[in-house]
Amino acid sequence: MNRAVLLTIAFLLSACAAQRQETPITVFAPEALIVAGIPTAPYFNISIAVFSNQGLTPEGTGRISRIYAPIHEAEANYLPIILRNSLIESGHWGAVRVGPSEDVAAELQISATILTSTALDLALHVKVVDSRGVTWLDSIYREQAQAAAYAVDEQLRQDPFQGLYNRIANDIYRARSQLTDFDATWIVRASLLRYANALAPQAFASYLAIDPQGIIQVTGLPALDDKMYQRVKKIREAE
Repeated sequence: MNRAVLLTIAFLLSACAAQRQETPITVFAPEALIVAGIPTAPYFNISIAVFSNQGLTPEGTGRISRIYAPIHEAEANYLPIILRNSLIESGHWGAVRVGPSEDVAAELQISATILTSTALDLALHVKVVDSRGVTWLDSIYREQAQAAAYAVDEQLRQDPFQGLYNRIANDIYRARSQLTDFDATWIVRASLLRYANALAPQAFASYLAIDPQGIIQVTGLPALDDKMYQRVKKIREAE
């Protein structure tokens, strides 16, 4: 075999190898999470209800719909955990818990509806309400996954929608930073009163009212030295 033939074969092999090279993956950093520098007291406890998947359009009917149902159910339970992790990592909050339903005594309650959930797109309708019944957030968040999220190289991987969770956590923190000391104290006491009403409604129901939208509003607070109130406070702190 002469030199010209060998060079031709070598050229063809190198061309094939070049064609098989993977396209470089560009890594886009998600919105950075705002992490606590100087602690802001009091630390509010947060309750996150399992997300609703009622906003998702059924994938077909019959058998196809039954296949997707457990997937959507798993997402509704898993996605709030990712949000919880972001909130904990930020360092701005007290206990952050995920529960099967809304907590009537939560200092800060987060609920969300999954509007879109695919490998490439995620959209959530998020609502955040404090114990006074004041809405902090009522917004739709959307995010498109970057190719780097599914990179073969583990060093290039990132959570597909981490930017979305960071934006939610950052917006909640920004709302918190706008509160006065009086607002913060009122939220903590209102949460305790809701808890007290759940334990002994005959003693504390008069401090609560329901508005036309069905939201519980705090209309007053017992004296700080109220004996029943102090007992409830000790029970809450022991939990």
